[in-house]
Amino acid sequence: MFGDVLKKRLYELQKSSLKKSDYNAFWRVLRNIAVEDILKIAPLKVDSDIAIAIYYDILSKNEGILPATLRMKLNSNNQERFRVVNRNLWSSNAFHPEGIANQPGIKTLVKMNENRKGKKIIFWGEKNK
Repeated sequence: MFGDVLKKRLYELQKSSLKKSDYNAFWRVLRNIAVEDILKIAPLKVDSDIAIAIYYDILSKNEGILPATLRMKLNSNNQERFRVVNRNLWSSNAFHPEGIANQPGIKTLVKMNENRKGKKIIFWGEKNK
């Protein structure tokens, strides 16, 4: 089930860094977990709206293990930093050169989102043949 990998690997986020360029940066560790999650459910697909919601639910239920800097609410939108990073990972930063969409074995499709303004990204994994 999508999200199982995150549940099993939550401990990796305990010592994650807020510094974007660190090898253990929160976004990078979360991205690696997400990639494994997508590949594990292949050939099933998950769209960005569902992925954001599932990951946020798991992270918020376990926010006590996250570093304090990730639990802080940002002044700009009054949301926890981990929530913003999670959302950006699956949406606006997905096609960044190091984003989820550009990881080995990950395929994507961008569609108009019928539920809200904008687009959604559908992710799926391609297992090695």
